[in-house]
Amino acid sequence: MNEGRDRGLWFHTAAIEATLANTVRDPKKKRKPWKTIEFHPWEENDKRERDKRTRRKADGKVDVSILKAVFVDRRGLSEIEDEFGI
Repeated sequence: MNEGRDRGLWFHTAAIEATLANTVRDPKKKRKPWKTIEFHPWEENDKRERDKRTRRKADGKVDVSILKAVFVDRRGLSEIEDEFGI
């Protein structure tokens, strides 16, 4: 329960930080505006962990080995969830 409250408070703080950063952002150097998630310490770490579990590559594509596990190896849902973190 406390973790949920803390995350909510961090979203509030991260939104303020993103707003402040966007007010002084130089559009020539950083074309895209800052996102709230980039200032939220827990969510950024969670995103990194999710990317590791889903085996995302640097270009954003996902490893298709999960398809092999389903259709070729005929693994069950629980095995796939454990291995791939779905």
